[in-house]
Order: sequence, then C-alpha cells, then structure tokens
Amino acid sequence: MRIFANITSARARWSLALAVGAFVIALAPLADGDLWWHLAAGRELSRTHAFLMTDPFSAQTEGRPWIDVHWLFQLAAYHLFALGGLRALVIAKAAVVAAGALVLQGAVVSAAGARARAVFVPGFLGALFAARSLLLLRPIIPTLLLLAVFFFLLERFRRDGRLGWLIPLPILQVVWSNVQALSMLGPALVGTHALAAVVWHQFGDRPWFPFAAEQEPAVDTARAARALLGALALCIAACFATPYGVRAVSLPFALLARFWPSARNVYSANVAENVPPWAVDQASASFAHVGLLLAAIALALASAPRLALSRLALVLAVATLALAGNRNVLLCAWLATPIAAIALTPVSRRLRIAFRRRHAVILTPRWIARGAVLAVLTASGVAAARETSFAAPAPWRTPLESARIIEARGEAGPIFAADQYGGYLMWTLDAKHKPFMDTRLVLRTRAEFEEYLAVIDDPTLFDTWGRDKGFAHVLLPVAYPDRYLPLVAHLYHSDEWRLVYTDGSETLFARTSAGGERGDISWDLTEPAVVDRIVADLARRFGADTRLEDAARNQLATLLLAIEAPAMADRALGGLESPLADALRARARLATGDLDGAARLAEASLARDGRDAPSLDVLALVAARQNDSSRARQLLRRALEIDPYDAEAEKLLARWEGQ
Repeated sequence: MRIFANITSARARWSLALAVGAFVIALAPLADGDLWWHLAAGRELSRTHAFLMTDPFSAQTEGRPWIDVHWLFQLAAYHLFALGGLRALVIAKAAVVAAGALVLQGAVVSAAGARARAVFVPGFLGALFAARSLLLLRPIIPTLLLLAVFFFLLERFRRDGRLGWLIPLPILQVVWSNVQALSMLGPALVGTHALAAVVWHQFGDRPWFPFAAEQEPAVDTARAARALLGALALCIAACFATPYGVRAVSLPFALLARFWPSARNVYSANVAENVPPWAVDQASASFAHVGLLLAAIALALASAPRLALSRLALVLAVATLALAGNRNVLLCAWLATPIAAIALTPVSRRLRIAFRRRHAVILTPRWIARGAVLAVLTASGVAAARETSFAAPAPWRTPLESARIIEARGEAGPIFAADQYGGYLMWTLDAKHKPFMDTRLVLRTRAEFEEYLAVIDDPTLFDTWGRDKGFAHVLLPVAYPDRYLPLVAHLYHSDEWRLVYTDGSETLFARTSAGGERGDISWDLTEPAVVDRIVADLARRFGADTRLEDAARNQLATLLLAIEAPAMADRALGGLESPLADALRARARLATGDLDGAARLAEASLARDGRDAPSLDVLALVAARQNDSSRARQLLRRALEIDPYDAEAEKLLARWEGQ
C-alpha cells in the first residue's frame, strides 16, 4: 500500500512522466556513422590492452597521432554492443538520458521548490523532443548526464554551502575527461559559479547590483567563493588526468575554432552539424524550433525580477553555442531549460493564485502543464512507434551491402567513401580495405579536407587524383546528403570505373580492370531489367513498410535522373503517388525535353498544394528553357518566400542574377 501511495503522489507522477518521456524521446535507431569508429576503437582497445596513440584505421591518416579522449566511452560501448547489439546501446542511451533528466529535476526542485516540477517537466520534455534528432549514439550522451550532475551539485551547494557537494566534482571530471572533449564544460560550469560567487561577495550588498544572490542568506559568501575557486582548480587539474595529458586539454579549443562560424571556416560551412541553425541552406524547421526555444527561454528569464549572475551567464553561453552550430542546440535545451524553469516558477505561483480567485478549475497552470506533458508523451510515443527496428541501423545510413561486397571481392586497396561511411568500413572490413576519409576531421588538416571537398564538388578532378591515391573502390550515397550525386554520375559514365552495386541509396564502384577480371554482374542502369531487379529487391526489403519502400524508390529515381536516365527514373516511380514522386516525374519530363509535360505535372502538384516549392523550381526551369527569364525569377522568388531554405532556388536565382 505504501508503494502504491508513493506512486500516486504528485512528486512521483511528475518524476515518472519525466523519466518515461525522456526515455521514449531518446528511442531511435542508429542514424549516425560515428558510432562505428567508436566501436572499432573499443574493439582495438580490448584486443591490444593499450591506449590508441596513433590512428590504425584510415588510409589517409594511418600512423598519425590520435588524441582519442573518448576511450572510456568506446570501451563501454563496445562491450555493451557485444552483449546486446545495437538494441542494447539504444536502450542504454535512452536510460542515461532519462537519468540525466531526473537529476536536472532534482536541481530545479532544490533551487525553486517542489512546485517547480510542474513548470520544468513539460518545458524540458518539449525542448528535448524538439532537439531529439541530436540525441545521437555518441559520447554526448554521458556528457549530458555529467552536465546534469554538475549542475545539481552546484545548485545544492548554492543552497546550503556544504563542501560535501563539491567534493565529487574533480572525481567526476576525471571520468568526463576520458569520455569526450566536451569535458571542458565541467570546469566552465564550475568557473561560472565561482566567478559569480566572487562578484556577489564583492558587490552583492550594493544597491545598484542587479543580480540575485548566489547563495542562500545563511551561507558565508567568502567561504563559498573560496570553495568554488578550489573546486575549479581541482577540476582543471583533473582535465589533465588522461593518457594524452596537455594535448587532451588543448583539443576542445581546437574543435571550438573549427566549428565557430566565419566566412573562411571550411568546417562550419561544410559539416552539417557545425552549420549555424540560421544558415540559409538549413531546413526551415531547424531554425524554427531553435528560435522558439530561445524565445521561450528569454521570456522565462525576463519574468524573473532578478537573476543570479551564474545562471544568466550559463544561459547566454549555451545560447551562443547553439547559434554558432547545430550540434549545440541540444546543450542549450538541456541546460537552459531548467534555469528557465527556476526563473518561471514564482510567476506560475502567482498565476495559480489568480486562476483560483477566478474559480477556474480546468485552465489552471497545473492542468495546462499536465496537458502539455500528455501532448509531448503522445507525440514522442507516436514518433518512437514509427521508427524502424532499434536492432539495426536506420535505413540508408549504413552501407551494409556494399561493405559485404567489398569484402567478398577481396580487391585490396584504399576505399574512397563518403565521410559518414568511413566508420562502418573501419568496423566491418579488415586492414587491406581501409577507408580514405571518415568523420574524425580532427586528424586531418584543413588543406586535406578542402581537397576532399574539391573532388566531390568538381568530379573532373577525381580521375587523376584517384589514380594517385590508388583507390580500389569508391562508395558514395545518393542522398543524406545529395552532394555526392555529380561524382556518382561522373564515375558511372567513366571508363575507369564500373558500378558493381546499387540499391538506389548507396553506389559502389570498382576499377574497370578489377571489375572485368572478377566478372561482376553488369549494373547498366539504362536497362529496364536492371531497374526492375532493383525495384523488386526494394519491395522485398521494405514491402512491409510502404513509407520506406516509397522513399527507397524515390532515391533510386533521383540516382537515375543524375546519370541521365530519365525514362528509367519514370519506370522506377511507376505507381507511386506522392508530391516528391510527382516532382521527380516532372524532372524526368524536363530531362527529355518535354517541357509541356513537366509543366503539367508541376502545375497539377501545385494545384494540390500551393506551397510546393520543388514544383515551383521545376516551373522556373521550364520558363528558363523557354527564354522567359522574368517568369523564371518570379517563380524562384515565390519558392523562396514559401521556403527560404530552398537551396536549389537560391542557387539558380543567384546564378541567373549574376551574384
């Protein structure tokens, strides 16, 4: 009976909703290529029982010094994978996120009281749901938990000034420093509180000082400032407790310089997770949820008459990082939301009293909060139910079949692959099949990365460059991103390379001499039988899920259009009814010179959806072919009004206007 009473208490209900919500939000199949090189490193650490001081995996960087500060995460991930595969890793990730959410709730309750749960839980779950695509199977997950623990301990110290709350910080910092380079957030968090405590001790009694107290009235401010400065010194010293010493401490600053946005920063402009969310080539929804998050946090902070300097500084820091790069939006949601809830709790109390005076029963702040939590739980549950199996990677993100074929062919030599494929090739292939590129860009110079981008964007450079590197295979995606499509088309039409496998999403090429010697099956994508074979294979793989099968066929059609096989693209789309399929059909008509047919399809799509920007792009291309440049520009401007992040419209308009 006592257990039942505890479960039905308000405290337990909010905690249960928070834990379940955070857990379900984090449930998603692996959609990121980084985990594979982490697993490969964990396997190598387990095999050799030695730290990885140089890179053993990449053809380009083999033997170079590698500051592998993630080694503790890699060992844990590898052994967990050995026990339960990807499903175990996904469940563990969700459990860590849920645990971190509960720790953050403890910090909020410690600072603002038990009633703060009704403010924190719906706000935090909403922010986490908006940033769920960033909850990747990476070292960022233990970093979130450690951030929560640091914040909790510092808030408890703020409340009663007990030194016992600070003692775990340096110990946790040692662990954190061997998990991820973002471990420098630990000293940053402590340093913010220490600096604010010093400022409060010096100026807190001045009438002009605009900030709230850093400690409760019973806490000795001078003693608290000294204790925080001591904890900061110990946390900084703990950052050096890694196999890499000073190099590990300098790594975060090197990474910060690489993602900080600037016109000359090739990393911030070309790595998707480093691109600022407000950049013009990002999806409109990306900036929309970031803008809403920052606006909500700003309004919550503005509702408080006075804010503690440390809390305000933390919010400004994580908001700046979020605006600097997409990857940091998660940090902002994770750390700024509890601070906003602390600031908003007194306002919610006043609102509750006002509602009671008006005898409102349903529309009280508490019922609004409960409704918001129910909405987020429902949305996250639906999203999790629509995901594919957690025991396998998300579709099209991992080159499973191409890797198997490379291994079966046995042709030794480096592999030129998309960077997101490199990690999986490290994990699954032996030493004679090393990828040339992967996502560990810290191992590569700026010039090397620029060279890699140059041969992608200008495929004519690849021939001579590829011969010099001695590539045995080339492995490229069709989408996610579609930047590789011009190179795919170039290799398909090249006499030096032969397509030995594609399913419409991954394309594997082998050198013509090797391909001829091994008698590979011909993949002539202009042959109806070959296209039909691929479509039939996609039906076998994804037939149980129409959404996936349709998406796979759309990707195949995109590939066929890229290699100038519009009739086959139309064939691959046979029977599909969707706006994207119609847009691809229109482009197929455009490629064959059937301008009227392309226009009819685009106009029909626009009749169904007047905000169909891709169809406007097609009509603009038709108008350009008809030498009606004025109408083409008008259509492109209309497309950009609908979707300011329409990259094709932006490029076409800039080119035609000579910008």
